[in-house]
Amino acid sequence: MIRRRASAYLSPRRGPHPHARLFRTAEPNAAGRGAVVLLCLTGAGIAHGAARSSGSARNAAAPVGALVCLIALVAADRRRWGRMETGYSWTDDPEDIARAGALLQRRGVPVRVDADHESGPRLRYRNRDARQVRRELHRAGVPAPPPR
Repeated sequence: MIRRRASAYLSPRRGPHPHARLFRTAEPNAAGRGAVVLLCLTGAGIAHGAARSSGSARNAAAPVGALVCLIALVAADRRRWGRMETGYSWTDDPEDIARAGALLQRRGVPVRVDADHESGPRLRYRNRDARQVRRELHRAGVPAPPPR
């Protein structure tokens, strides 16, 4: 049996923490990791220069500058990931999915019901709404999608 993944960012990971990842929308290769390091070094340099020009003798400015750059990268990545849509289907019956979609919409969850000929009917929602979708589907007695 061949299993298909919806997207590359859902690929299985190896290592001690299979789900621990810094970025959700990208898996940087060596060049990407180098760019992240360079950006952090640039932030460290700017913070160090700013601290020295202001007369501060603290050595903590450089690591703080690097950390600020890394946090900004991760925040931009999470924001982009939150805007991406995902789909979930637990049955081939379009009526069940339409009922669950209507229930979620009445409860204020922005979802839509989508159907294509290859994968059948499914709920479509943004990743940032995934917790709310899981919670409301669980309350309705519908099998909820696994957390990511």
